[in-house]
Parts: sequence; C-alpha cells; structure tokens
Amino acid sequence: MKPIPALLLTAMLCACGAADDDTPPVDSEVVADGADDGATLQPSDQSLADPAPGSVTAPADGVRGSGDGAPMAIPASMRGRWGMTRNDCDGPASVAKGLLTIETNRLTFYESVGTLADVRERSDDYLRAEFAFEGEGMEWRRDMTLLREGDTLLRRESGPDAMRGQQRYMRCA
Repeated sequence: MKPIPALLLTAMLCACGAADDDTPPVDSEVVADGADDGATLQPSDQSLADPAPGSVTAPADGVRGSGDGAPMAIPASMRGRWGMTRNDCDGPASVAKGLLTIETNRLTFYESVGTLADVRERSDDYLRAEFAFEGEGMEWRRDMTLLREGDTLLRRESGPDAMRGQQRYMRCA
C-alpha cells in the first residue's frame, strides 16, 4: 500500500468528524454491566449505546433486520438534513462538510454514503444498526448509534476503526 492514500484516508476521516465547537471529544469506554468504574451518572447522562429502559419498541410490520424482529428503516423522526454547524445547513454545498442527510435507509455525508444493513435496536428516537458505507473508492461497514433529542441528533460509531466520541448535529430548517 502506498503511504499517500493512507495519509489521505486518515486526513479525510479526521476532517469528517471535526466540529466548530469547543466540546472536547469523549474518551470514555463502555464498562461491563455491574462493573464500578467510579463515575456517578446524572439523570441526563445516557450512553448512546444504552437506550432508556423500555424505550425500544416492539417491531412493526414490514421488512425486518437479521432475525431480531427490528424493522429495517431509520426512524421517521431522524429523517431529514442535519448539520454540525449552521453553515452546513445554510451555506453552499461545497463547504457543507458537516452535513448529514438521513433518508429511509441511507445516511449521506459529504464524501460517503451509508446504507442500512442490519437493525439491532430501534425506537422512535433511537437506532442502533450496522451500515454499509461507500466513498472515495472504498467500502467499509460501521456499527452506529443515533439518538434524537428534540432538534439535536447524537451519532456514535463503534468497532475497531470507529471514530471516537460522539458527533452532535442540529436539525436544518
């Protein structure tokens, strides 16, 4: 493998997760159930990996995931355009690098598209699923969690090559 494409990929992945706010990245790891990590959770602290108890709905009729009964669709409340900054929503497309467009079964980013491959958990405002991505001549899979809180969408990736921390988006008008 030539070093130039590897550097380009690394730079691209870093740029895609950049936001113009002062929020530091989250450097926490998931702790096994019952383990004491010394942290005290507040009622407002909720991991994207763990939805509130009872919040995952029973499966609806329709296309289903891989045998767990979850429907194969991104919740309607999450569909639309989301930006990391106001310029992502209002500015020209050529500079909207933090724009995320969510459709029924697809996430579209500045330089990649992720197609819903397998739903693991789902409710009206929560989705944990695997997406098959294509972009810049490459293909990859990514486990992702999406949580909508009003006009804010939180996105977290998991897996060996996942971006650390969570990404925060605001709904575009």
